[in-house]
Amino acid sequence: MAFPQRILCPTDFSPHSTAALGMAATLAARVGATTDLLHVIELPVFLRPEVVVRGEDDRDQPLGTLVEQQVREELRAAVDALEESLKRRVTCYVFFADLVGGILAHAAEHGCDLIVIGSHGRSGVSRAILGSVTQRVLRRAPLAVLVVPLPRSKTPHATAAG
Repeated sequence: MAFPQRILCPTDFSPHSTAALGMAATLAARVGATTDLLHVIELPVFLRPEVVVRGEDDRDQPLGTLVEQQVREELRAAVDALEESLKRRVTCYVFFADLVGGILAHAAEHGCDLIVIGSHGRSGVSRAILGSVTQRVLRRAPLAVLVVPLPRSKTPHATAAG
């Protein structure tokens, strides 16, 4: 089995995604792969990206443009620090789609051979009700998927004094 050449790391800006991005970037640096950081925006039907809203500058703009600009700024800030520490380039992508379908479509279209994704570690009722993007990616992905849990804190949880 060959080392991955292009690693996809989906993010939702949670600590779980940050842990996965760190793992993806470290792995990419060790094996000489490139890293794609992807944020898929899934909007409710009534808030389609082409809906026009009034911006802060009193100009009408498509909602999709405003949301995409904000997400790109957040991605850029996260990636700048990562690129500096690893001395490697991370490519950012943002688009509107179904979460799982968007992740898998990006992997197929860009020739990714590994998905590194964070896990929120939900179980029981919360997983049954909320579902799990990670679980659905695992079931549907035609390529390798590495699931990264959030590292456990080495310090015990503080308890409130009574």
